[in-house]
Amino acid sequence: LIRLLITKGANVNHIDMSGLTPLFYAIYRGIPSIVKLLLNSNADYKFENFLGYSPFRYALGCLSYANPYETQIYQGRLDVVEILLEEFSLNENELKQALIGSIPTIPYLFPLFDFIFYCRIKTYNNFEELAWKFFEQTHWPCPITYGNLLLCQNLIVFNHNIEHIIYFLQRMYIDNYKQLIIFYLQRVIKDKESTN
Repeated sequence: LIRLLITKGANVNHIDMSGLTPLFYAIYRGIPSIVKLLLNSNADYKFENFLGYSPFRYALGCLSYANPYETQIYQGRLDVVEILLEEFSLNENELKQALIGSIPTIPYLFPLFDFIFYCRIKTYNNFEELAWKFFEQTHWPCPITYGNLLLCQNLIVFNHNIEHIIYFLQRMYIDNYKQLIIFYLQRVIKDKESTN
């Protein structure tokens, strides 16, 4: 159906009222064949909507919140990230911009760590080292310990992969563990979205 719509002139870069293009919906559903079809039909993989979502950041976020035990959707989302990564893999600056945004916007911390965790899943050591290089080169406008705390809060509540949580806690400096535990308890007790 999608192929037919494209041959009939459908706009593959149409932006709906949520600021999403067809590529975003294919990414969310974790369907690599549709992502490839849209990219081959000139879908804009560098597009950023008004919320700062780009297809690559969105794919990493979808993977981060996917349950690895739901193997079909999880594998589909892994494959989608792989397809999008291929679009940037030959250009370090484009990859950096795809992950953390471009100046003068505030850089995005969460997608960078989603990418690091993706690299650990796929054992892409060179890309993981590159992501840490981006982290070290970037001027983070808020105190990084506060950013680390926010990231860790979301990791502990939403991430299904305990190895990622341990890796982050070992690698990063967390200033206020009390606040982290309180946040975790609030989410687990009150919020049904949490996974842990």
